[in-house]
Amino acid sequence: MGHLIKLEWLKMKNYTAFRVLSFLFVLTFPLLLIAGKRIQAPQQAQTFIDSFYSFPTVFEILGYVGNWLAFFFLGFMALLSVTNDYTNKTLRQNMLTGLSRKEFILSKLYFVAAVCGFVTLYYILIGSVFGFFNTPKIYLSDFTDSLAIFGKFYLMCFGYCVFGLLIGLIIKKTGLALFIYLAYTMFIEPGIRWGFHSRVINNSTMHYYPLNAIEDLIPNPLKDKADAFQGNFEGMTIFLSSTEAILVATIYIALFIFLLFFVINKRDL
Repeated sequence: MGHLIKLEWLKMKNYTAFRVLSFLFVLTFPLLLIAGKRIQAPQQAQTFIDSFYSFPTVFEILGYVGNWLAFFFLGFMALLSVTNDYTNKTLRQNMLTGLSRKEFILSKLYFVAAVCGFVTLYYILIGSVFGFFNTPKIYLSDFTDSLAIFGKFYLMCFGYCVFGLLIGLIIKKTGLALFIYLAYTMFIEPGIRWGFHSRVINNSTMHYYPLNAIEDLIPNPLKDKADAFQGNFEGMTIFLSSTEAILVATIYIALFIFLLFFVINKRDL
């Protein structure tokens, strides 16, 4: 495993896009929270906003911010790691030098798993710093109660990466692959869910789609208000529960990984 991760790192570290995406992710994560903290609002609203920056709520708001950043930056990074191998013909070169198809996919999976691990640690660090300076009294439970969201954050990052790997492997062309990645997530899947599924099939199952399940791992921190609001929609739910999101996302991630090996084994390189 270490050899495969090192092999992938040697390729990725020289890609300008990888460096730019990494830099933007590291910089944007805390800056978005700082920008939100500087919003001037009436006293009552300001108190409500300030509550987002104390333990343990800070991990929820930061996780939601990280959800969007992971979708763009980590998903793009994973996708580019595959399409660049096709563009630069390093995939064929790896095959000629003894790397098997299975090892090629494993090198991608191990690498994005490691990246997601570092990203999760960074997420915990940023959240801890903001929480430390904005929480009057700090207790050990502030962290132990947040262990579940740390795990869900990692799973969410890994889910976007594996989906990005799959799109890159299937499409191969960088520009088209990025377009499909964005179009499916932002238009195609929501269109199917809200335009077809919600009207033709039982509404209670309309949220069991892959990218929605991954997104619902770290839902909007105002979820509780949304849950109260959704009672006006005759039982229609807006988010998957935490358990449902973990289970459904895990199943889809396993399916994506299966498809990665299936496609690489069937493809003429």
